[in-house]
Amino acid sequence: MIFKARPVFSPRPWGDPRLNELFGVESDRPIGEVWLLSGLEGHESSFSTEAGQPVELTEVVSATGLILPRFPLLIKLISTTDWLSVQVHPNDDLATRLENEPWGKNEGWYFLSDGSVALGSITGDELKEALETNTLRNALKTVNVSKNDFLYLPAGILHALGPGTSLLEVQQSSDITYRVFDWGRPRPLHIEKAILAVKPVKTSPKKVSGNIVTPYFTMEFPKSSARVDGFAVVIEEDYSICIVPCGESQTFEKPWVVVRLGHWWYENFPTKRRKGL
Repeated sequence: MIFKARPVFSPRPWGDPRLNELFGVESDRPIGEVWLLSGLEGHESSFSTEAGQPVELTEVVSATGLILPRFPLLIKLISTTDWLSVQVHPNDDLATRLENEPWGKNEGWYFLSDGSVALGSITGDELKEALETNTLRNALKTVNVSKNDFLYLPAGILHALGPGTSLLEVQQSSDITYRVFDWGRPRPLHIEKAILAVKPVKTSPKKVSGNIVTPYFTMEFPKSSARVDGFAVVIEEDYSICIVPCGESQTFEKPWVVVRLGHWWYENFPTKRRKGL
């Protein structure tokens, strides 16, 4: 049985009215993020069978074939008209320790347009000094990206997404973000936690020439119809979402992206026992 997911819409101060138009969403504020697939409490997608019968989130989590505290992936469509905040996400250990969360937030951006990002590979002490001396911008390097580039953002790297940029984001299912600078917008900052979370890790955008493989997820780009076996999330060209449960298969005529779990999940969470075993 294949599951379908309906998106959740998130207005943002840097949002893009084109997302409102694309999805027919009437909102006083522009939509910045379309959560195409989410199992986060308070932001859950609604799920159904292909015939339209409602499906509980617990059944969708079970479809992974793993014993998990929540659905493992969060998939977003993002489009910007201004800079996002300068921010950092915690790794798995820190998220558990500080937030009592099951995991942190490692993510990847597949760019749907040209654009820009700012990246900072610094230590906690360097971040503290930059904030105290008002030299944070010196710690960030602005990088231009092109359509069809991929940028893996490991937890701990300081980053900000630039204006006029559209992308597909795949990440661990987490909403933990520590902002350190927000361009004058009156939103809370999380300096102390950010200093603990930031790490001198490095990353850079790559041209996509095949499948994308990270510890937390993989992304495949079929060039024609594809038979999808086992647990996978299939994103169609119109951004609709299909979930193929573990142990089942489905042929898709025009799949755009096929997302699967990376090895980290199988190394850290037990597999469900099949009936009769």
